[in-house]
Amino acid sequence: LVDGIRIDHPDGLSDPAGYLGWLRELTGPDAWIVIEKILAVDEALDISLPVAGTTGYDALREAGGLFVDPTGVESLTALVDSAGGDYSATEEQAHTLKVQAVTDTLASELGRLERAVVAATGRDHDRLGDAIAVLLSHTGVYRSDYPALSTVLPVAIAETASSQPELADPLQLLAAALDAGSEVATRLQQLCGAATAKSMEDCLFYRDARLVSLNEVGGEPERFGVSAAEFHQRASVRAHLWPSAMTTLTTHDTKRGEDVRARIGVLSQVPSLWSGLLRGWEQTASPPDPVTGLFLWQNVFGVWPADGTVSAELRQRVHDYAEKAIREAALHTTWNDPDEE
Repeated sequence: LVDGIRIDHPDGLSDPAGYLGWLRELTGPDAWIVIEKILAVDEALDISLPVAGTTGYDALREAGGLFVDPTGVESLTALVDSAGGDYSATEEQAHTLKVQAVTDTLASELGRLERAVVAATGRDHDRLGDAIAVLLSHTGVYRSDYPALSTVLPVAIAETASSQPELADPLQLLAAALDAGSEVATRLQQLCGAATAKSMEDCLFYRDARLVSLNEVGGEPERFGVSAAEFHQRASVRAHLWPSAMTTLTTHDTKRGEDVRARIGVLSQVPSLWSGLLRGWEQTASPPDPVTGLFLWQNVFGVWPADGTVSAELRQRVHDYAEKAIREAALHTTWNDPDEE
């Protein structure tokens, strides 16, 4: 017996709205369907979609953020900066990582999109790939072709052309291909979602060491917590528009369980105490670099047993996690070029 349907990664489909419409027709008006749609903080789920709502990453961000003390932001930011980081450069780093994801990890998808542009317009440009990559770095959502987001792509094109005038011509070429109603629009949207996931969830979230409980699927770590007013306002909107949506705290894709995130969130309340503890621990176990140390120590704190009894299994899990996190951050080692030392 199937009581409901959970659709993973709908933004990877060529036509998410069309697929969901077909699924609704197939299952009937009463079937419970939720989608694993990752929403930007200020992005609303398109009300025209025939679903009960999302799988709850938006609710997860709000519930976890509610227990983050906003008064800790300056001290924890200063801790990152004193370790050699520059938290004010996070947005710039996000842009850079998304460009790298498009041109490196997703190079084959980018090439396919470039060929589609040439086929649609009969023209090419030697900076077309660069223009697409930079454009996607200016797109703050996973996918912008839902009706409610119709202005996102035009604004991103304008911003990209303004910030990098040398890309204006290839951007015009891309715009012409989009106007032609070809497969270009579909491939661009699919590439946008993949680039966002690879650059943010799979890389930046392993570099951002200010408060790692915020580095979660659907999260935006630069937003330090959620006020009570925001929490209630968003809950009210969800209850009104999506009363049957899923509320979740942990899934197969979350980076930490809700109990670990809750523990780490407490550090926002005691940043001075935390800073003092770190100084002692760093003398005991030297990290690859101080910022990576900030990241890893928070995770150790989150999983450390309350009674202090550490099993061999936990030690191995922490070791394996540290290896994974450092490779995902891709500063000292990567999965493709691992440092076995």
